[in-house]
Amino acid sequence: MPDSTPPPTDRRALAAGKARAHRERTRRMRRRVATGAATAFIALFATISVQMAAGNDPATGTASAKVKASAPAASTSSSTGSDSSSSSTPAAVTTQQS
Repeated sequence: MPDSTPPPTDRRALAAGKARAHRERTRRMRRRVATGAATAFIALFATISVQMAAGNDPATGTASAKVKASAPAASTSSSTGSDSSSSSTPAAVTTQQS
């Protein structure tokens, strides 16, 4: 009856081959995850950069919210004046940083 267990040198070669295949699979998975993370970061950063370049800063909110907030201030400040043309455009505000 023939012995089905391979000699010790074949077992070592088989184990080395399995270990090499495992390292290659692990390396492929890590590269895919790193590539996906870098791609997602670049896409999000590019989206925000394009929005900022277009003048649509997401941190300041929507443009309609800014208009709604400044409209009551313009109407209350022009109620004391007699000039009707100044009520359509808000007055310029100068601020100073310390």
